[in-house]
Amino acid sequence: LFFEYESDIYGIKSLRSLEAEETEMLENKECTDYQVKRLDFDNAHKGLSYISPSKLENKSKIRYQEFLKHQDEDLSTPRPQSAIVGTIMHKAFELMVKDNNHNVDEAVNKALELYASIIEDYDSLFRFIYTCAVALNKYYLDNNIYKYDLYSELNYSYLKDKDTISNGSIDLLAISGKDAIIFDYKSDEAVYISDEEVFKASLIEKYKVQLDEYENALKDLGIDVDNIKKVIIYFRNYDLEKSYIELKTLIIE
Repeated sequence: LFFEYESDIYGIKSLRSLEAEETEMLENKECTDYQVKRLDFDNAHKGLSYISPSKLENKSKIRYQEFLKHQDEDLSTPRPQSAIVGTIMHKAFELMVKDNNHNVDEAVNKALELYASIIEDYDSLFRFIYTCAVALNKYYLDNNIYKYDLYSELNYSYLKDKDTISNGSIDLLAISGKDAIIFDYKSDEAVYISDEEVFKASLIEKYKVQLDEYENALKDLGIDVDNIKKVIIYFRNYDLEKSYIELKTLIIE
């Protein structure tokens, strides 16, 4: 069982790289249980299959059918067309939540700086990511999420059974007492779906299996909570000229 985190009351660990820990132990020439377990893990994982929740998404029949209906329509959107918009969005949200600093400007600028060399329309992308981050920050403040213990981009990897390794990354895990919330950010656009209920149904069809696996991982890893809620956060109805975007949430049962 390997988290990149030090133990606390939930059995999760605060951020610390495994590589740094290993280097420290080797420099001290110590042979610890940790090293033995890590070596056993590295040797044992050869030939095993992997479960990665982010790759478990289903093909959405709903989206395909809706696309066929509207493929001849003008599907232009004010959102910047960038293959990396989701990556930058996730990084900005991670930085905004980290250490509860809530500094949207700083988080978005730092996220964009990391990918500056491959960004074509910096201003457009900044406006979009910034508007999303402002909306997310307001949602977290309004719903007291910052009062939870937060674990952003929580990476995990463990032996699920003798033939399978499960490894993934939860966008944000929020824990308060015995209650946990798994937040998953989606940058899906699917502008050809105008009906909100149809769009929600497509999200469930596509991503439920992914969030269910995150829930299974928390249970398998023995995280000390009784109630786990799964929430998809997504963005719709862009009006970036007015710096407006609508944040929406979808609870996955």
